[in-house]
Amino acid sequence: MKQYFKALALSVGLAAASTAAAQAAPTDDCEQLTDRIEFCGESGGWSRLGRAVAEATAVYKRGDNTIGKLIVEMTGTKALRDKDVQTAILDKVSGQIKKLGGSLDVIALKGGMMNRPAGTILYSYETQGTEVLFLHSYMVQKGMVMQFITVAPGVTDDAIARATHRTFLSGFTISDPGVAL
Repeated sequence: MKQYFKALALSVGLAAASTAAAQAAPTDDCEQLTDRIEFCGESGGWSRLGRAVAEATAVYKRGDNTIGKLIVEMTGTKALRDKDVQTAILDKVSGQIKKLGGSLDVIALKGGMMNRPAGTILYSYETQGTEVLFLHSYMVQKGMVMQFITVAPGVTDDAIARATHRTFLSGFTISDPGVAL
């Protein structure tokens, strides 16, 4: 399990989102993560990890050992483009993997989401003969960059990984009415 947390720590410090629409859950089942973001994913089997993980705003685990991570960073007034965020994510992840002696394989890049600078990167990281598949969505909105990262150890099927990622993302709501996941 320690190896999976190490692999999860490879995720970057920029932002995330998804192509799936968020389903609003009852607020009594929700956890306020920032002044604009809450997570309502307990009904989807996600529970918050009690210990802190570097760069993460929150980290969740599902019963099947799937990990979901949210990173939120304030950007101030600097305007970021989709390509800027993608490049920063891939540069950071590549650097971290290189330090660990592993190899990164970028499987898919999907830019642009709902007319906002956002997208999703699907990549895999191989460590000790085991492939770990990551889905890494990002979104830039009103002075902040968000990233939502999921990793399901042992899952190498893209369709299963994408379904897991959508489930994780569907638990998030953003209070700013101009933003929807």
